[in-house]
Amino acid sequence: MRQIKKVKRRVKRVEFRLTEMEYKHLVNDYQLSELPTLTDYARAMLFKDMKSRVSRPRKTTDEKLINQVKRVGNNINQIARKINSGEYGEKSEELVYRLELALKNLEKSVYDVQAHQQKEEE
Repeated sequence: MRQIKKVKRRVKRVEFRLTEMEYKHLVNDYQLSELPTLTDYARAMLFKDMKSRVSRPRKTTDEKLINQVKRVGNNINQIARKINSGEYGEKSEELVYRLELALKNLEKSVYDVQAHQQKEEE
């Protein structure tokens, strides 16, 4: 009599978000692999050498950079409070515009740092 092999079904689902750069990197690596689907590739990468990856210490982020970003965040909160209080009157609109420009510059700087760190890791 033949024995029937029990098939383990995957019933748990995991979702997570990626930056555009991370997604492009993932898809590019998948296309270079011989696996049939992106899901198969992601699963293979997730469980590849699991013991060595779990025991590896995580990279620490530069503490000076973290403190600088925190200070900028505190300054932005203080500016927003003053603008919302009406203390600046008609100048509020101009200040909001300048604040938006500063935020865009900060976002670009953070993006540049992330891109630099990713290049170093490769």
